[in-house]
Amino acid sequence: MQDLQRDVRPFFDSVKLSVAPLRFGAGVKGKINQSMAFGVPVVATSLAVEGMDLTDHENILVADEPEDCARALIELYESEELWNRLSENGIRETRASYSTDAASKTLEFLFSDDHLGSGGQSVSVKAATNCHGSEKLNLVPRSEQHGADQKNQRENQREPQSPFFWARLRSDFMGNE
Repeated sequence: MQDLQRDVRPFFDSVKLSVAPLRFGAGVKGKINQSMAFGVPVVATSLAVEGMDLTDHENILVADEPEDCARALIELYESEELWNRLSENGIRETRASYSTDAASKTLEFLFSDDHLGSGGQSVSVKAATNCHGSEKLNLVPRSEQHGADQKNQRENQREPQSPFFWARLRSDFMGNE
């Protein structure tokens, strides 16, 4: 596949499974989430799924050794029941954990006082400039605000109840201008 693909749906519709034999990396892996979101089951290393709260043989197949990976690929390719289970659970997992709705619920919780009762810390929202020179919003724990910086950060706080705030935040996270 060459060049920019504005719609990757035809590609994911044409494949039966996805392989993520990663040996290094950190955080949520977009290649795994994207495959799962399109209902394409994934065979991945344990490092590839690290931090994603995925369960082997429920929403992904995990294999670290080449022989195990080959067996997992064959099992997934040949078992319609396993393929359907991983496909359905993968779609369900990405919607529950990584969709716009899931992100919105998490942000609403963070910007409310509800999280304080569960041991969370209070946060403020601080405007910052990203590497592309455009403004983005950062969550800053109030416990990290000190002295003169505290006044500066209070001036940069955004009001969470404002509809403009949510539109801007959504735009920042979704990449829309």
